[in-house]
Amino acid sequence: MAFTIRSADSGFAEAMRWHLEPFRLPRQQPNMFPIDLFVEEEDRVKSPPPYSLFVATSLAFSHPSLIDVLQHALWAINQAVQTRVRDYLLLHAGAVTRDGKAMLLPATMESGKSSLVLALLQQGFQYLSDEFGAVDPVTGNAYPVPKRISLGWQTLFLFPGLQERLGDRSGLNS
Repeated sequence: MAFTIRSADSGFAEAMRWHLEPFRLPRQQPNMFPIDLFVEEEDRVKSPPPYSLFVATSLAFSHPSLIDVLQHALWAINQAVQTRVRDYLLLHAGAVTRDGKAMLLPATMESGKSSLVLALLQQGFQYLSDEFGAVDPVTGNAYPVPKRISLGWQTLFLFPGLQERLGDRSGLNS
């Protein structure tokens, strides 16, 4: 599923670029799914002015906190993928592989899928996803959905030394 993301805010654009880099396409695709962020003209007089997030030309979220808008944008993209992808069965799951076998870890939001995936990576598994288990319904094969692993700051203590190695703790990703 191809997206095009437009924003006049460089911090938002940089954060979205970082989060979505694993999915970057080399060129524009037909019928790309638009996501736009800007301050609407009538909101410019408000203090602070709210950012408006449009997903497929419909207002999805409006808030003065750019971090809140970024989190909602990433959530909206995950939702759009989940509801529009038809070639794969997408399960809300962490997914890892080892020795040619995939392991799916289905769970609800905020239940520790990403933490469990990261712990398994430390034990020699390879990463497929921490959000979706993508399964080909014909072959039964699992495929990667290589989004960046997202851990809350309150979880980092479970992985000693990880925080010092992170290079993404700047701007809106901090």
